[in-house]
Amino acid sequence: MLAIHPSFQRQGLGQALLWALLKSACDRQLERSTLEVRDSNLAAVSLYKKFGFKEAGRRKRYYEDTGEDALVMWHSSLGKPEFERYLAVEKVQMCDRLYEKKWDLAIDSFEL
Repeated sequence: MLAIHPSFQRQGLGQALLWALLKSACDRQLERSTLEVRDSNLAAVSLYKKFGFKEAGRRKRYYEDTGEDALVMWHSSLGKPEFERYLAVEKVQMCDRLYEKKWDLAIDSFEL
């Protein structure tokens, strides 16, 4: 589960967490990833699409609290060199954004 407290959203922390998870998956030589996200969570859906996730299906009335659908999203090219290059570029941009927001995270410890 990936979540950012509302007080800390829109600062790049969700992107940093997702980047770290995907980097770890690549390091472990995984090839695919899947996730579920609330249909209404447009910020999260946009972030996942930015990292190459595609909508693969829908789980009707998945969330009990609201009866809302969940989008099922897949990424099927984690092991490809172009995705690792994408992560390298994203790392630079992400670190710049986190620095601007005064966050000092251990992102630099991840090698690409």
